[in-house]
Amino acid sequence: YIAVGDQGAAKRRKLDSDGTSLLQDPRLKAQKEEADAALLKLQDLLHEVFEAEDRIEPGLASGAVPQESLAMFRTAHALEVHGPILNSETHSRLQKAIQKVVGFNRLQDIPSEYLTRIQRLCEGPLLSAQTLDLGLEDATNDAQVQTWLQKLEDVHITFSAIGTLFHTVSGRRSEVDLCPEDLVQAIPNVLNRVFDHCIIPAVEARPSDKDPHFFQLVSREKKLLGNLIHEARKLLGLLATFLSRIEVSEEIITATEFMATKLIFVENAHNDRESAIGFQKYEAVRRGAMDVIAKIFSKYPSQRSFILDEILVSLEKLPSTRQNARQFKLADGKSIQLLTALVMQLVQTTTLDSPASRKSKTKTRLPVFREEDDDELALGGGENVESDTEDDLLVSRPSLERLARHVDKLYDNAVRNAQYIVKFIVQRAMTSTKTGDQPFRNILDLFTEDLISVLGSTDWPAAELLLRIMASHMVGIAELDKSPANAKNMALELLGWMGSGISDLTATAQHLASGMDDTDVQLTDHLRQIFDDHIRHALDVEALIAPDGPYRVALEYLQDRYPDNWQLTNARGYYVVQWAKTVVTAYYSGSGANDQANHKILNELLGTLPHLMLDPKWLETNRYG
Repeated sequence: YIAVGDQGAAKRRKLDSDGTSLLQDPRLKAQKEEADAALLKLQDLLHEVFEAEDRIEPGLASGAVPQESLAMFRTAHALEVHGPILNSETHSRLQKAIQKVVGFNRLQDIPSEYLTRIQRLCEGPLLSAQTLDLGLEDATNDAQVQTWLQKLEDVHITFSAIGTLFHTVSGRRSEVDLCPEDLVQAIPNVLNRVFDHCIIPAVEARPSDKDPHFFQLVSREKKLLGNLIHEARKLLGLLATFLSRIEVSEEIITATEFMATKLIFVENAHNDRESAIGFQKYEAVRRGAMDVIAKIFSKYPSQRSFILDEILVSLEKLPSTRQNARQFKLADGKSIQLLTALVMQLVQTTTLDSPASRKSKTKTRLPVFREEDDDELALGGGENVESDTEDDLLVSRPSLERLARHVDKLYDNAVRNAQYIVKFIVQRAMTSTKTGDQPFRNILDLFTEDLISVLGSTDWPAAELLLRIMASHMVGIAELDKSPANAKNMALELLGWMGSGISDLTATAQHLASGMDDTDVQLTDHLRQIFDDHIRHALDVEALIAPDGPYRVALEYLQDRYPDNWQLTNARGYYVVQWAKTVVTAYYSGSGANDQANHKILNELLGTLPHLMLDPKWLETNRYG
């Protein structure tokens, strides 16, 4: 050893002053090594697949396909494809390897021609499956049954191919260039065929059918069909994510809408005894279809009227008795009507303003508004700024006027859709009775009960808006002299339920407030004070809209639970718009607008709300201590 004096300390200080901690370097280096290893593993697997494919043609000509190729490929039973196709195990290996590389944001390091070649391997079974006959005429005919089961094996491989295709376009690169339109168009066609001729008949089969043999066959092959349903659910999730990111033709969107709407209203059994495959298996597909509809609803505003009409005209297909209707399970274990969950999700979705729904696809970190910026700017000045879009101006030069324009559009969308839905159901219910053939009165009762039951849940903030609109309709019916007696009785009954529900919620909130966790004493005391002020009708709007107030707490709570959950994402979007709408209303009404302290709060809000509306993940890196 030799003495080096203070040189080492000086060198360490210099390294640290560059913002790179010596403690972090090993972790960063390890992460890069892990990413490089994942990239190398994927490249090796791709080479292995391509080499196996290159040996197939000569092997077919000579009548001896090499064993290495047989381990990765197999012969299709019924699909009209040239040569062997990739087997499910190979697809699974490819998907896991691609997913690992995508997780490190390194898919762009894979040559495009490699991914294109993998897509060509997926192309054959996908295009051929569009015309695959999956019908089964006689479930007692062993030969027909065996052929049908072989076709289902081909369908399973086709689903694997679709999954691999989606994975090849899941990285942050030019997805449009890597996304052949004819393949994407074939995906809803294949899913539709499999659902129509295989999965839906299996789900709707009952032991009491005139021909119980199909039920018995499905029960016997429930593992095979269960796996197929599970794969179909995964593909619906991948399709929903894909459609929310990539612009596709209207033909593809329309085909997907019809398919998803149909899946939502399939008549499932209500218990395992009546179901050949287990009644819970299909409910995951139903939720997947709801996610598809919600993401199309969010990204394509021009499709919203069509989607709402399709859903509302299908209401008669819903079970309308209490013991059978509530098949949508909530996070807390309760169950509500499928219609209620779907309607709330769609209303919340209309407030989303994510980058995927705007023309600009660039995802850049936008500048944060600073307190020291000119006060005049916060109140509406600063128009002479070069910017590409109104969204850029909203963040780079925030003003109350711009915020108002932006939030009014989003909030009005939610209100209009909520009004349309409530008006449709109420008008149908007014002309039907609880004991009549038409189920609309029972559906309305269930709908109202469900909204009341989730009124206190952070997951479903649209329940309050729907109940408010519902109450307005009921008051109008009750006060109108020309309203029929049945309609007035209905209105008074539902208003009574709402009043009772609000009282129960208030009592529950009082009980919860007294037993709140005191881990964060300051936050707990703050929330208790806000609730006490609310109970005494003395709550100031400034306390409600404060940058670190209850809206922010609710958003961070939802973010911490399931950051990538789509339903909670649209719940967060709804809260942000509701928060911004309350801010705009408060300051335009003159509530503290000229007070210096409130003016500072406004500046803080203008530095927060635009980011929250334009970037759903902004909270992850911008939290209060």
